Amino acid sequence: YTITLKTFTFNTPGSVCSDSIQRTIQLGPAGRFEHTTGFLCNNRAASFQVHTSNTASFIFDFGDGTQQTTTSNTITHVYANPGTYTPKVTLINSAGCELVLPGNDPIQVDRIKAGFQAVQQQLCGSTDVRFTDTSFAFFGTSSSRWDFGDGTSATGKQVAHTYNTPGAYIVSLIITGNSGCSDTLRQTLNVVVNDIPVAAIQAESISCTGYNILFKSVVQSTNAINITKWSTSNGVTNNNPLFENIFTLPGDYSVRFIAGTVNGCYDTVVHNIRVNASPTVRASNDVNICLGSNTRLSAVSTSPLNWSPTTGLSCTTCADPIATPLISTPYVVQATNAAGCFGYDTVVVTVIQPLQMNVSADDSICIGQSSQL
Repeated sequence: YTITLKTFTFNTPGSVCSDSIQRTIQLGPAGRFEHTTGFLCNNRAASFQVHTSNTASFIFDFGDGTQQTTTSNTITHVYANPGTYTPKVTLINSAGCELVLPGNDPIQVDRIKAGFQAVQQQLCGSTDVRFTDTSFAFFGTSSSRWDFGDGTSATGKQVAHTYNTPGAYIVSLIITGNSGCSDTLRQTLNVVVNDIPVAAIQAESISCTGYNILFKSVVQSTNAINITKWSTSNGVTNNNPLFENIFTLPGDYSVRFIAGTVNGCYDTVVHNIRVNASPTVRASNDVNICLGSNTRLSAVSTSPLNWSPTTGLSCTTCADPIATPLISTPYVVQATNAAGCFGYDTVVVTVIQPLQMNVSADDSICIGQSSQL
């Protein structure tokens, strides 16, 4: 603007003196400053804009110790560190006049970084994992959401989860700050689960007294087995995978087997067996006979009898067969009761073969001579 000042002096009537002076006035710059306000997340740029007239250049002060001089009224800036910043801008016109416009509201720059720790506790048949959120957020966190990679999820700073199957699981943590900013971390978690052995007993469920009964253990496990223990309800113990036992008294017994792995996991299985009484049988004493002779055998039992072998016997199912063997023979008598149990005894018949003698031939000698017989 040009300002003119005129002065007038009135002297005698009709005589006027005057003078004037002009000055040019440059108006200072004017405008309105707008910028990003509130929270700003993880290295995102803040925007700055000045609505102005009569401005030749701008000095943007971002409030973090950095400035930028430019002729553009629009600019962006990335804050290197988290914090709260109040920007301002200086408007400069062509005459060098300046106007400082402060920012309306502070800019809160957040930095958020997700992180967690996982500690495994291996049990038998499962593994417990305790997850701890170690994330960083400059303005604090508001929520922690977990995805355990097996279709389940949870929330919280510290959470625990149980895995029942070994494998590699992709665990995700989504962290949200008080600023509304968020970050996600995905890590592969290799989970080891100690196997619980599955034990079984292979053995008959009905037997008889005096029988040698075999109990066989069958164990399924992905881990090595280092403990095998047998015990019976009548106090017999054994530590071998195979267990043989003879029950001398009839009754119902339980046989317990425990299998343990190198990781300290166990399984116990019980096998029940009924032991029936075997029949008693008493045979006559062993006997010697001459070839061609015979002898009467005898056996006493309350159960039916059967003799073997049948060679040289007058009958095989009677209690007192006559034996006429040609060679020495052990005769076994078996008694069988209604429960199918057997009892045995043995009679040995020793056959004495005839004596054979050879003599020299007849001989004639004179008186006074001798002969070798």
